[in-house]
Amino acid sequence: MKRRKHSQEKSKLPSTKRRRLILKQERVITQGANEVLEGASYQSDIALDSNLDVEQLPEAVPSGNFKAVSIPENSTFVAFDLETTDLVRGGRMPHITQIAAKTIGTNDSFSAYVIPKMPISSAAQDITGIVYNNSGTMTVRGKHVEPKTLSSAVTKLCDWLAQYPHVFLVAHNGKTFDYPVFLSALSSIGSVGRFMDCVIGLIDSLAVFKKKYPRLSSYKQEELAKSLLNATYGAHDAEEDVNILVDLVSHSKMTEKELSTFSFPPSAVCNQLKYNKMKASNLPSLHPLIGKGVFRITIAEKIAGSGFNISHLRKNFQRDGEDGLYNTFVCKNSDGQPRVTNTKKTLEEVIPKLVQALK
Repeated sequence: MKRRKHSQEKSKLPSTKRRRLILKQERVITQGANEVLEGASYQSDIALDSNLDVEQLPEAVPSGNFKAVSIPENSTFVAFDLETTDLVRGGRMPHITQIAAKTIGTNDSFSAYVIPKMPISSAAQDITGIVYNNSGTMTVRGKHVEPKTLSSAVTKLCDWLAQYPHVFLVAHNGKTFDYPVFLSALSSIGSVGRFMDCVIGLIDSLAVFKKKYPRLSSYKQEELAKSLLNATYGAHDAEEDVNILVDLVSHSKMTEKELSTFSFPPSAVCNQLKYNKMKASNLPSLHPLIGKGVFRITIAEKIAGSGFNISHLRKNFQRDGEDGLYNTFVCKNSDGQPRVTNTKKTLEEVIPKLVQALK
């Protein structure tokens, strides 16, 4: 009885009423957005009519949500590094030539050389010493090694990682390079799910060291080794890189809390890769609208990354006018974020200009 009375009193509070109103508004926006995206197919019992507008507009593509991951007890931290055929150039990912990993604390290790399916650049050969020729032979600084296919190397890595609880990978500059390259490679062979089964979080040690040691002149791993460990090593060999990264993390006595601040889920990298691909594909079609001052490049990138090109915007406007544009821009994606923006000032500035441009 007391519980029912408390519930009734709570339902009358202004904050509760406000919350109900917000939820109702969100439902209306979501329904409106769905109707615009699906066209006539959203209606039930529609007749077969060749003139019906049944084109499906793209669902929202979320950008990467790099929110910190909660670190469970007995987590395992694993230093991780790749060597590749080149740098990331124009969004094009290089191929992997070496994978190495080493647990921080127990010093168990994994290493594999990988057969690339694109040529190794001369710069990468000079830096890593890895050469792969047409006959299928790989050498590292003149010494023969036995490379594996990417699929075989990834399977063995995941089998190795699966023996440890709650794995977090730690890579230096991993957010910018190692993780996007690795997850792009996993996607190409359909192994993302297997990887996510045994790794719950990723950490970029570059950000960690910048926070821990704010006054250093350089945060390259070789420079960190010199300044913190008074050591030099064979950089750009993945095994040597993970060995020194383990030493650096151990030397700095970083706590799990410090590491967790800079963690993020593997899904964030996967989503960002998809978002970037969409942005690169759709943005050129929006350049005329940028040129006319309809919106700035930042909003254009959000529209393009979310999956819309100029044709989608036109179809959106044809179906439901200004309301259709507003609802799809504001409607939440699978990460619970607005597809483009929910900032009132931005919407009031952009939507009317877009309406005029699309008439």
